[in-house]
Amino acid sequence: YLAPLLAYQVPSVNKVIGIGCEFRRHFFSTHPHFTLAAIHGSEDRVILPELSQAEAQALKDIGITVNWHLVTQTKHEISKEVGLKVQELLEQ
Repeated sequence: YLAPLLAYQVPSVNKVIGIGCEFRRHFFSTHPHFTLAAIHGSEDRVILPELSQAEAQALKDIGITVNWHLVTQTKHEISKEVGLKVQELLEQ
């Protein structure tokens, strides 16, 4: 969730990808120059997918671009499937 704070300081950043996290809307004092992508495991019990998705929706509601992706049968981990989703997002 801290990556957006760093991205605000680096003008060349155009996308922040969060894995198994929730982007905290109170960190977004101004509209960012980058988009957000959130990847979450359906079986994550550290940060529940519902909380991550709700925070992403709250950011969308204030006009911030967030794409939320659920990876099935994945816990709070970086699995092969999560890696493939990151690769897909970077190639877009």
